[in-house]
Amino acid sequence: MAEAILSDDELDLTVEGESDPSSPGGEETEAGQPADDGGLESPPTGRREADDDDAAWSEKVKKRIGKEVYRRKAAEEREGQLSADIAALRAEIDQLKSHNADAAARATDGELQGKLASARQRLKQAIEDADTDAQLEAQEALADAKLELREAAARQKRTDGDDRQGGGRPPAAPANPTMAAGAAAWLERNQWYLSGQNTRLARFAAELDADLIQEGYSPDDAGMYHELNRRLRAAMPNAADLIKDAGETAPARGRSAGPPTGASSADGQQRPGGKRRLTQSDLTQMETFGLDPNSQEDRKAWLATH
Repeated sequence: MAEAILSDDELDLTVEGESDPSSPGGEETEAGQPADDGGLESPPTGRREADDDDAAWSEKVKKRIGKEVYRRKAAEEREGQLSADIAALRAEIDQLKSHNADAAARATDGELQGKLASARQRLKQAIEDADTDAQLEAQEALADAKLELREAAARQKRTDGDDRQGGGRPPAAPANPTMAAGAAAWLERNQWYLSGQNTRLARFAAELDADLIQEGYSPDDAGMYHELNRRLRAAMPNAADLIKDAGETAPARGRSAGPPTGASSADGQQRPGGKRRLTQSDLTQMETFGLDPNSQEDRKAWLATH
């Protein structure tokens, strides 16, 4: 068959009608979409948002940690300042306590001195009125005032850390193997001392016990407790029935523990029809009970009740 011969114009038309694979956009995929040019894919939108969230969260954590560090540092500074303030306040309170304790001690001493003076005046008045009951009451009041003064002084010594006498009490129980023989015998006969039957009498007995030791008596000698009982009966006659002697041994020193009244001289001899004179032991005991040995009225008061 003879090939059709195309003219130049027809050939140009034919070439223009064909698509050129090399021309831009000339080739399409089966779905009619432009072919992939082989470039990098853009990151997914969700991943970019996650990265942004992580960065924001990290910044928040840093801020929170910074605030926590600041709070902790501020709290430590406040705690240190508070500790310093507390220490200063405690020092001030201790100073005030010491000042108030001194003032209270002075006030207590003044009050007790007033009681002592009042008791002395009552005793003198009772003697002048020849009122025996009033004399006994005044004498007990005088002994109480003297005892309170001693107890106040003992408390002050304990406060100052100078309680060398250990409260001035004799040993606490007869069962103690180190207890002095005289003290054990006395406690066995005078159980009211530890039982609480008469606490006022027990306190006064403890004070007298300390005084007798200072005067030179020995707790190993029963004579010390004869003298203790004699002074107790003289100071608190209403409690005389409770006070029991441990034995018949005479006192180790001082005048004889004879009857509280009667005619005797300084040498202990009876003088028929004579007046009883004050002995050195009487003068010492007068001072113990707050009486003035140089006062004529106090001497009369003492002789009238002993």
